[in-house]
Amino acid sequence: MEFIGKFTYLTNTILCAVLIGYLTSYVITLGSYYTYMLRNGRVKELQASYAPFRTDSNTKALYRICFALQMVFAAVSLLLNHSTHPLPAQVYALAILPIFLTIHVVTGFGKVEEKMASGKELTEPEIDLYTKLNLPLHLVYAALYLIGATWLVAALF
Repeated sequence: MEFIGKFTYLTNTILCAVLIGYLTSYVITLGSYYTYMLRNGRVKELQASYAPFRTDSNTKALYRICFALQMVFAAVSLLLNHSTHPLPAQVYALAILPIFLTIHVVTGFGKVEEKMASGKELTEPEIDLYTKLNLPLHLVYAALYLIGATWLVAALF
């Protein structure tokens, strides 16, 4: 059982680091591209290519699996390691996705992002919200995972 505990703790840490990379890469590439397209009145052009790709490639499901997998490993790791590794770091790692999703919903960004990605028509206020929040929020999400990964690693020393 000790091996499984160590494995889940390490995997949780690695998944946090992978999500930092993913979110940072999103800000640098795709997120910047989406924001550029929306700021320059090219919403329909973006949606015409992205929405079918997203549907045909199951991107939405894969995206959700990546984030949920980290949370599952965080939960299992917490169950197995609550008495052997510092509790606050493990609880925080488990809380990252709920914090992320709460921000996504409370800001209204999640709804607008889904409309944009699925090809639904966006109003000007929605486009403004998307272009205002897309990059900053994804940087905040990357920072949440950076804190988690750093805290989990630091707890090993």
